[in-house]
Amino acid sequence: MESILKKKSVGSGMVNLLNKFCMQNNIPSPVTHIYDVSENIPFERWLNKISYIDKKYGREGLGLEIAKYVNSSHIGVCAYIAENSETLGDYLNFFTKYTKIWYNYTDKSILSINNNIVISWDLATYYSAGFYIKETIISEELQVAIIYQRISQLLDIKNHIFIKLELSIPQPKNPSIYERYFKCPIAYNMSHTRIYISKDLLEIKNKNADHMLFIILIQYADKILEDMPDGSDFIRLVKIAILKSILNNEATIDTVAENLNLSIRNLQKILKNKNITFQELLKDTRFYLSKKYLLDDEMSVLQIAHSLGYKEQTSFIRAFKLWTGESPNQWKNSHKNISNI
Repeated sequence: MESILKKKSVGSGMVNLLNKFCMQNNIPSPVTHIYDVSENIPFERWLNKISYIDKKYGREGLGLEIAKYVNSSHIGVCAYIAENSETLGDYLNFFTKYTKIWYNYTDKSILSINNNIVISWDLATYYSAGFYIKETIISEELQVAIIYQRISQLLDIKNHIFIKLELSIPQPKNPSIYERYFKCPIAYNMSHTRIYISKDLLEIKNKNADHMLFIILIQYADKILEDMPDGSDFIRLVKIAILKSILNNEATIDTVAENLNLSIRNLQKILKNKNITFQELLKDTRFYLSKKYLLDDEMSVLQIAHSLGYKEQTSFIRAFKLWTGESPNQWKNSHKNISNI
């Protein structure tokens, strides 16, 4: 299976932000490649770089600290669109569309609740599978903190930026760090991340806005989106539905079809037209998960077999040998020391 984490990405400016943080804090940087301004980095590689920095930094609130160094160059065209919007409200009309250019993580939505505008997104599926837990927590807090810092920079304000926060990450050991940073009430362990912003902030005029430049930047951003992988690709959606079904111990075509609001017959027909079968996608997804689980020292081969929906351990071992030519333990021993940084 082509990893969901490899389809998601961050813009090269975000990696440059990590590099800047390391330089300012005397931490050896995991960034060893000079990225082109238009280049995107797979999300898995991004998480590995965060993991490296976290081990060197060793303190809570890493994402908050990294965000303190953010500027327009790290966000790219989306930042320049914001800087040339007449109001923050005008920019938010485009926020959900263009955010994926610099942080293609999960789809975002804008809600209106009482007198607040709410930026909302769900927690990534791979987190529920137990992958990259610490790294995802840092990446989540970093994304929220970047939005906070950018609004502060755009409107030249220091207080009352967020009304309140609902975060999908666990409560930190020292929540006061987060409360002092964001200066608002924070709820943790939510099913989604939600940022509450007063509608009053949306109407503040930007005296430096350039409408002509704004139009040009919008056209440029549209071109970038055209060149990015299609987020609505049907095969990708099926793979995500299969992944969810495996995590819920319901890896059947019936469950997947129901999750996609399709009949089994229609699902099979669409897949046939794309020259692939449900069983092939299920196999690919199991293979992807099995490799991730094998690198987790806390899971035995028997536990992995059961988590992937195999009734017997021998069936999983036989399937894994067909995929790799090695037994699960042989593969684990030869890959556990490989670094993706």
